[in-house]
Amino acid sequence: PSAVGDTVSMCNLGLARFGPEASLADFIGDDFSSYKIYHWDPSQTNSSSGFNDNGHKHYIVPTAVVMGSAYWIKTTTAGILDAVNSAGFYMEVGEDGSPETIVLDIHAGWNMIGTPYSFSILSDDLYIDTDNDGHSLPIDSIPTTFITHQLYWIAPTNVADPTSSGYSSGPGVAHPEVGLFPFGGYWINAAQACTMVFRPIGGGAASGEITDGGTGGAAAAPFILMGAPGLNPSTADWTVQLYVQSPAGSDYENFAGVRPTTAAAASFYEPPVAPGGVSLAFVDGGKKYSQKLKTSGEDPTWAVEIYSAAAGPLTIHPSNVSSVPANLPVTMRDETTGDVVNLRASSY
Repeated sequence: PSAVGDTVSMCNLGLARFGPEASLADFIGDDFSSYKIYHWDPSQTNSSSGFNDNGHKHYIVPTAVVMGSAYWIKTTTAGILDAVNSAGFYMEVGEDGSPETIVLDIHAGWNMIGTPYSFSILSDDLYIDTDNDGHSLPIDSIPTTFITHQLYWIAPTNVADPTSSGYSSGPGVAHPEVGLFPFGGYWINAAQACTMVFRPIGGGAASGEITDGGTGGAAAAPFILMGAPGLNPSTADWTVQLYVQSPAGSDYENFAGVRPTTAAAASFYEPPVAPGGVSLAFVDGGKKYSQKLKTSGEDPTWAVEIYSAAAGPLTIHPSNVSSVPANLPVTMRDETTGDVVNLRASSY
């Protein structure tokens, strides 16, 4: 997508201003004088020349915004997207006045979602209707081969690196518990089409008790994996983090490593790159991963692919290399130049 400014945010419609769907003007209101808005839809392809690569071809310009969906908003200036509108608010409510359940169609592939409520909900309070028959189950009880349990987001204020355009993810190593915060946007990947069911289970989330993960959480700073001093490295259990910095921003949460069993060797897909951002991914079998773990019997090599929307120098930084046994070399080979770098000694 063509950039019109320096501010990009993934947002969702918490309280719809005029109904369960709203026009773009209703959604943005008078918060920003100049903006562009994009939504990822794997069932559609944008024919514009600016969207012809695999990282952007499913970004479309929506005609309306829908409760439960999320959207990229590109603006010329920073600002606050609020829910203030003289025409009033809209929310589905039951007979007792409490918020009702909201359902959202999920496509096979990547989907942009967000809580449709004015309060936070935990990611494990999401429900999935696999057969679209009105019967839903908690997401944690649905096999990850059907829909991943991982969410990805970009914190709006990264206190340690304001240029970060890479995703945080959880539940996982970096963020054991994830809250979906009002007006925040999140990625989730599904292998098959289904229905996501949002239930108004606020609990502690509504009172701000969620402190890890999500766009409003305490984990706004980049997560850097660091091994504990004195740890005895195991050939069957180690993790290296790679993070990249370029003129387009930075991407931190990318992990490769080895686990003793197949069950422990979890791998997570890499979500579509943020418009105008940078992305590092591990490529295997034609698919991209933000985390790719192998078992100790597999070849401990990974293909790495980097995309940057801005030209200029980029640097790949390793972290937690000390978790790799000393008898194993940790190197990176540039397939373009043939240069080989010892990542135990330096970045590249």
